[in-house]
Amino acid sequence: MKKIIRIALIVTVLIPLALNHAYALPSFNFNAIDTSSLDIKGQSGFNFDFWECDNDDKGSQLYVPVRVDADYKAFSSTLLTSYVYTKFDPDQGNSRSMTGVTDTKLNFSYSLLNRFPVDIMFGLDFNLPTGKTDLDVDDVVLIMDSDLVSINNFGEGFNINPTISILKEWQKWSASMGLGYVWRGEYDFSKEIEDYDSGEIYNITGRVGYSFSTELTASFIIEFADYGKDQLDGVDYFQEGSFLLMGLGLAHFSKKIETFFNLRSVIRGKSKFRQGSQVLSEDKNSNGDEWIADIYCRYPLNAELSIKPWLQFNYIDENDYSSDSPYFVGKKQKIALGVGISKTNFFMQSLEGILGITVKNIGEDKSWDHPDEDLDYHVYSIEAKLTNRF
Repeated sequence: MKKIIRIALIVTVLIPLALNHAYALPSFNFNAIDTSSLDIKGQSGFNFDFWECDNDDKGSQLYVPVRVDADYKAFSSTLLTSYVYTKFDPDQGNSRSMTGVTDTKLNFSYSLLNRFPVDIMFGLDFNLPTGKTDLDVDDVVLIMDSDLVSINNFGEGFNINPTISILKEWQKWSASMGLGYVWRGEYDFSKEIEDYDSGEIYNITGRVGYSFSTELTASFIIEFADYGKDQLDGVDYFQEGSFLLMGLGLAHFSKKIETFFNLRSVIRGKSKFRQGSQVLSEDKNSNGDEWIADIYCRYPLNAELSIKPWLQFNYIDENDYSSDSPYFVGKKQKIALGVGISKTNFFMQSLEGILGITVKNIGEDKSWDHPDEDLDYHVYSIEAKLTNRF
């Protein structure tokens, strides 16, 4: 009975507060649900990002995420949305800020385990357009680099993303593959860019893992995405180049510490841009080669308290265009260092608390958007979350 009451509270109180809208919620017949098989997890907290640049530009963002996960036998679902405040304070010009709710993500999955030679999972994800679109021209500057703020997409159209994944394990080996398709709906990006129709996305992922022992495992991953043409007022406008990621991972487990190391490389294809009445393919590489290396550790101090330090290095080489080209993008380097603390049984047995701090240093060489100077950014983030299982 206590579980049913908590579920009802989530549905009738938490979700409407998170969306900040008066949605008509479906009714549930709780008597038809085997609550012993039902697992509900709710999570919220806050995240604050602050950055400053050596040209005296500054920015900040505060957001409050709300996430609800539900698992019932082979079915799983997730609801995720956020309330966000973003501000940009340039050295020259007026500062801009915006507050609102982001889009709402709904994810559903169904797993078929131990029935066939391979395990199968079906997924169906939705992006519900509850966020901010049709931005004022001056507010477009609030869409910042994802290295500077956590949320750089305040809203888009209604999207649907069906997926299918398969997994096979045998002896010391494991292998998985996933196929996905994203249909993205039309929306007004800003007051000047209306009826923007984002192109479709086709993607495939794969992973092969090998266990050397109970303490050491290795994996190889690959991801590929192909993008359709974006249209503006029914006319081809832009097509993003294809995306290919390949990576290697190592994981070591011991009684005292868990360590994960990953090395990834990203290759992006050539993009197409509209010039005049035609969409032209660029003749060189729009983005240089990218390398990402990170190491993450989990060190349990006791059965309830763990420390989680991590370090990441990211390098993007300059592209093939000359420095005076409108398509030129210079080198970019990022070093990020973070530490998190997690505590289970946080005042109550079902509650977990997480506190994390991150510091980043980002260097950008001259590019088309700042052709006269190299820029250095300093980013500081703090995150606090509470997770409760019902």
